[in-house]
Amino acid sequence: MDKIMETLNLLRYLFIRDQQLKSSVEMWKELCRIKDQYLKIVRVCISMSRAYYSAELKALKEDLQLKAK
Repeated sequence: MDKIMETLNLLRYLFIRDQQLKSSVEMWKELCRIKDQYLKIVRVCISMSRAYYSAELKALKEDLQLKAK
């Protein structure tokens, strides 16, 4: 998860510096490549993480219900 946050912060930084990037066509091409390749992977990783923690939460709730009985 740390790598995802580092990458998103880098992208945020690059977009904040937008005034300097407007003259750099190569930078925008690279950002499009990052969007096409890396962000797809990030979405998959976030989905997997969400599914994992949802399953953990469900198991914890079921365990608490069994202990309450």
